[in-house]
Amino acid sequence: MRERGSRYTSAISEPIVVDASIAFLWFANEPDRSGGDELLESDSTLLAPDLMAVELGHPVYDCLYLALAVSHAAPIATADKRLQQAAGRIGVRVKT
Repeated sequence: MRERGSRYTSAISEPIVVDASIAFLWFANEPDRSGGDELLESDSTLLAPDLMAVELGHPVYDCLYLALAVSHAAPIATADKRLQQAAGRIGVRVKT
C-alpha cells in the first residue's frame, strides 16, 4: 500500500468583528470575561470600527460622521461647534 501525505491542512481563521462590550472586557478587571480572552489568543484577525471616541472625548454617533469623512477624504458639514473642533483636531476639513 502506498503511503499518502497528511490530509491535515491548517484552517485559515476568519476575521471576527468585536464590539465595544468585548473590548471593554480586555481593559476591565471583571471576573466574567465572556470569551474575550479566547478571542485575544485566537489566530483570527479582530476587527472593530475606528470610532475615535476615546481619542476625541466625543459621542460615538458624531465619530461615525468623522470616520466616514476620513475614509472618503471628504469635508464634513455640521453646525455643531464641538464637532467642528473635533474635525479640526484630526485633520478633517469643515465645509463652511
